Amino acid sequence: MTAKKDEPASTALAVISHNDFAITQFAGGDITQLRELIADNLGADKLTVRDLERISVPAGGGKSWEVIMPDGSEDSVKEITGVVIAQRNGRGYWERPFEETGGEPPACSSEDGVFGHGSPGGCCAECQLAQFGSDKGGAGRGQACKQMKALMVYRKEDCLPIVITLPPTSLGAWKKYAMRLTMRRLKFSHVLTSFTLVTEQNKDGIKYSVVNPNIQAVLEDGSKEFFDQMSVALGMKAATPSPSE
Repeated sequence: MTAKKDEPASTALAVISHNDFAITQFAGGDITQLRELIADNLGADKLTVRDLERISVPAGGGKSWEVIMPDGSEDSVKEITGVVIAQRNGRGYWERPFEETGGEPPACSSEDGVFGHGSPGGCCAECQLAQFGSDKGGAGRGQACKQMKALMVYRKEDCLPIVITLPPTSLGAWKKYAMRLTMRRLKFSHVLTSFTLVTEQNKDGIKYSVVNPNIQAVLEDGSKEFFDQMSVALGMKAATPSPSE
């Protein structure tokens, strides 16, 4: 059925409910009980973005994601689908090329893209490693300290979100997707998004993977509020202040 001219384009998409997600099968989706479970398991430690399962874009132009299964094993999947409940900018600096680090932590990193912790640390905007042309391994075209974005994604089968880390080469694709959602008057946290991978090649002939996000469905009104509350409850996003605050 064709949507009326005065209707938003989103009416042509499937509508889903948060009841389709595993989180609602736990205590009926009671956020308070989920927070109590986290407190029981973590004790005095607080849940942070760093504690969540993290999935990175593969190197070398790979088209499969390596995801952690409940038993701790890894599995290769072509697509990850979920609701992005929050996003955070970040940065990371490795003293050696990433493929030589063996997955070791960066020498300096930032969870907000503003202030770095480690060596050299400090204000990211003033750091020489964050300037374009500082990346010696990229023929001077990029930044030695890489811009990244962390997406907190709630998959249907999980009771906690995972983190998809976008490298510099995928930031443009995510921004274009966000703009497409904006044109349809949709928030990224109010839709079901699929993440696949495509292979591209730079000027030096090196292949790399780029994230390809696409909208799969929209959340019904009550489900939009549910995931907004979940984001705040897990500390992924600050609560919106009331007009009197």
